[in-house]
Amino acid sequence: MKLLTKLSYLLACTFLLIFINCGGGSEGDPIAEDPLTKQVSDLLAAQTWRVSSVTNDGNVRDEWSDFTIKFTSNSTYTGGTYATTGIPSEDSDKLVWKTSGSWTFGSDGTSPSSIVRNDGVECALTATATAANIAMTIADPAGRADGFYGNWVFKLVP
Repeated sequence: MKLLTKLSYLLACTFLLIFINCGGGSEGDPIAEDPLTKQVSDLLAAQTWRVSSVTNDGNVRDEWSDFTIKFTSNSTYTGGTYATTGIPSEDSDKLVWKTSGSWTFGSDGTSPSSIVRNDGVECALTATATAANIAMTIADPAGRADGFYGNWVFKLVP
């Protein structure tokens, strides 16, 4: 009887060792990351993003060459704040970017492919640790700021 008990114990330990060492994949497999968390991580990867190019309706806008933007995130990674520098001196340029504001993800708060600024402008967003593109449409402000409305694309680098 003692032999049967020891054999059962040994068999149980063997099965446990086999199951513990099975599955789980290799150590090189990437761990799946929530898309919102990934996008925030990529936005925050650069302490400050600087412009590599800016276009408005396909036309290069060199006056934005000194523009920088820094993003921060809230603790739930659903939004945060931004701060900018280098906005051109034309008053109408503040229609494109303000010096600071807040943002949330997507129109429903869950889309990592867009951010909505606190002024209501929704911006298409693609970001990696090494590059970010922000595209947005600024509505025509009744002709008062001709040339500042339209489709804007900001290509940014760390």
